[in-house]
This record gives sequence, C-alpha cells and structure tokens, in this order.
Amino acid sequence: MRTALIRLVLLMAVISMLPFSASADDVTRISNWKKLENYLKDRAEIRDTDFTFTYDPALNWHNQTEKVTALMQQMGMNGFQWEYTPGRIRVFNIRYSDEFAICWSEGEIRTYLAWCAEYQIKDFAIYPGKELYQQLKARNFEKLQALEGMARIASRSLSYSDDSCSFHYKNVKYQEGGAVCSSLADVMKVLEKGVAEGEKTLTFFCTGELYKKLTADKTHNLQRLAVMAGIQGYSYSLSEGAGRITLQNIRLLAGYKIVRAYRLGNLSTLTQRERDTLTYAMDVLNGRDVPRDLLGAEKWIHDFLCDRITYEVNPSSDEDDCAIGALLDGRANCDGYADAFYLMGSLVGMDIRHQSGEALRVDRDAGHMWNLIKINDEWFMVDVTWNDGDSGDPAHVWYNVGLDYAKYSHTWEDIAGIPAMAERTKNEYRPNPIYRCYSFDDLKKIVKDCRTQGADRVDIFYGYGPDLMDEYKRTYSVMHEAGVANSIQSSWYSLPRFVHFYGLEY
Repeated sequence: MRTALIRLVLLMAVISMLPFSASADDVTRISNWKKLENYLKDRAEIRDTDFTFTYDPALNWHNQTEKVTALMQQMGMNGFQWEYTPGRIRVFNIRYSDEFAICWSEGEIRTYLAWCAEYQIKDFAIYPGKELYQQLKARNFEKLQALEGMARIASRSLSYSDDSCSFHYKNVKYQEGGAVCSSLADVMKVLEKGVAEGEKTLTFFCTGELYKKLTADKTHNLQRLAVMAGIQGYSYSLSEGAGRITLQNIRLLAGYKIVRAYRLGNLSTLTQRERDTLTYAMDVLNGRDVPRDLLGAEKWIHDFLCDRITYEVNPSSDEDDCAIGALLDGRANCDGYADAFYLMGSLVGMDIRHQSGEALRVDRDAGHMWNLIKINDEWFMVDVTWNDGDSGDPAHVWYNVGLDYAKYSHTWEDIAGIPAMAERTKNEYRPNPIYRCYSFDDLKKIVKDCRTQGADRVDIFYGYGPDLMDEYKRTYSVMHEAGVANSIQSSWYSLPRFVHFYGLEY
C-alpha cells in the first residue's frame, strides 16, 4: 500500500511538471476523430505552433500515435513534437510549409489555385485529406489536372506524398488568357470565336479525358474540330500536366478567310490568290442566271462545282485543300470541294458549315470532308465530292439528306452544343426523290411514284433488300414493266448500296 501511494505521488509530480501551455479553461475537448480533424485544420489555418487539447481517455488516442501523426501531416504540419498524458495531448515546435492550403473539396482547391494564380505563387502545397487525395490521384491525376487548367497553370513540377496525402508544387508557371474546356463543344466555341476574330494563336485548357481525346492518334480529333471551325493549318504545343493546348500560326481555309474579309469589307488581309478566288466566284455568281431562291441557288452552285472541279490530291500543294484550287485551277480533293461550296453558298446568303468525318468504303474507311446546309432551321448533308460522278451527270444522291440516309455512307461524331443533322430526309428539298427498296415489289411502286411525279431521276437505297446491282437484268426488267420506256442510265455505289437512275422516260 505504501509503495503504491509513493508511485501515485511521483506520477502526479511528473504530470505537474509537464510544459502544457494552456489552462484547463482554454483547452478544447475532443470527443471523436472527426472533431480532431476539424480542430487540427483550424490550428493549421492560423499556423499555430503550440497547442493543447484534451480527450476522453476511453478513446485511447495516445496508443494510436501513427494515426494522429498522419492526421497532423495531412494538415500541413511537416515537423512537430508532442507530449501526452492520459486524456491530454500537447503539440509544439510545429513547422509548416511556406505556402499551403488545407482543402476538403474541389471547390476549395479551385479557389486556392485561383488565388495562387492571381498572386503568381510559384511554390505551394495542397493538403486535401485522404479521401479527396485519392480521388485527385485517380486516373492519372485527371481531376487535379482539370483544376490546374482552370487556374491556367501552364507548367509545374509536382510531387506528392501518400503518407501526408499532399501535393507539392514547385516552379509553377501560369498562362495568361486561355479558356477552360471540359467538352468538345467548349473547344469548338473557342475555335469558332478565334476564327471569327482572326486570332493567330489560341490557348485552352482541358480536363484529363478531353485532353487525351484531342491529342490521341497524332491529334486527329483536334485536327477534325479545327477544320470544322474553318482552320486549315497550324502549329501546336502541348502540356499534358496542365492539360494545355496552344495553336499557333493559325491559317484559315481560304473559303472562311475570304468570306470573313468580304463581310468585314476589308480585303487587305487576303493574298492575291485569295482575292482572285473571290473575284472569280463573284463573276460567276453575278454573270450567270443563278436562281434567287435558296434551293434553286444551292442546286445551281452544286452542279456548277461538279462541272468545274476534277478530283485530285496534290501532296505538294495546300491549294487542293481549299476553294483556291477548286475554283481557280479546277482541281481539288474533298476539302477543296467542301470549301468551294461553303464560299459560293455563303456569298449568296446560305448558312453552310463544314463537316469532318469518315466515308464508308469497301476496303476501309477514309477521312473525308463534306458540308451541312441549313434549310428551314434544320441541317442537311451535301457531299459535292461524292455527287461528282464520272458520267458527266451531277448526281444528287448525297444531297440534302438527313441522318436516315447519311448514316449509311458517312460517319462523324456529333458535338453537344452544335446543332445535329435533321433526322429525316425531305424529298421536297431534293431535285430528285430518294427511296428505300426492300423488294422488287417496292421497286415497282417506286417507279410508278416517279412516273406520277414526272421525275426523270431517282435515287434508291437497297441496303436491306435484294442486291439490285447483282440482279441488274431483273432490276431493269421490273423498271420497264413499271413504265420506264427507254434504256436506263445509272450510277451504282456498292458501299453503301445506292443507285442513281437518271434520264428516265415513261
């Protein structure tokens, strides 16, 4: 009994000599781990270097030093000493990072990074807590990079600690200007705005997944969007860590550049070849009997281009990719066909845009360019290149078609925020009707319908019916039985399975 009493007295004496800095009235009492986490965050935010708290001894925290230490490290306490007795802990000699923030939500991180950008802070740390830390690290730091992009961080040296659940930034550089993009629609808005304003350099920041999508396959998707916005060429620089994409030395497609200069009334920005192209286009439109209505003018321009242009790919020239080669030289690839249609249609007031995607072929799909035209608030596909056949007769198969037929011949990626193509084709917008043929009985009905309308041309999709090309003798026999009186002229497309009949007489 005497020995136990002596031990108790000695223990009390030792406790009384411990250097606690706060009185019992000033000490915070902690009852659970969450309250401890909040308390440490409050201490860290004011950079307190010496504090004491009490706790319920039943929680036994003094035997969980690793967990308590991890919590302190997550609050930016990089170095410290501590002392404890049952029910009481003192933390002192605390060292903090020079500049850091404790952030428990993406919103807090976004605010802190914006503050760092405003004051051009180059070195700092973020302590987001264990759960958010894991989320920010996931998928190759996708969320963290998105937040960095919003702060326009162009480059940085980043290290991280799984023990303290922290990110440490060094030598951060910020980009002035530059939009933040989280979708393809955002990117298109940036590109279209830049084209409209004649910008030579554009910078934007992307979320992780969007950055990967745009830069995959040698930036193929980025190139498609750029062409759809009217950009013919550019150089670029990338920063994966910041999700930054910068386009430099931007060159517009000749059609876009000419239309922009014409509408602004300032041709001084055009080269001589571009001015010659504008002069040629205006001379053609003013010197010919071009119909005044939209559908009539569209067909006239379409047929003129089919007659004027010969398809050609010239690797040594950029002019076959635009309206210059198409109109002045009469030679162009699909980009040139589409750009010439955009130029001439825009000059007479049509609402036209480019569409980039792939054309379906028997052997493989190939990159392709065509147009969309707006008719009564709906967008329809026009592919002048594919309509320019070898027969000398401009076909109108891929002409003012909706999604119901375009999907069999072309593929593309719709972009949210940009009006999609009309769901259905309307024959009233076409110079010759288009039908689906599922049987030879359907073929008879189609011919009879065309005879009633007096149509000398008809386009037929037979993708889910009999192979009309393989059974062409029976096809012609059925058409004669239905009232076609003469020899039948046709252009066949094996994939997709379309046939264009023309010069029909009854």
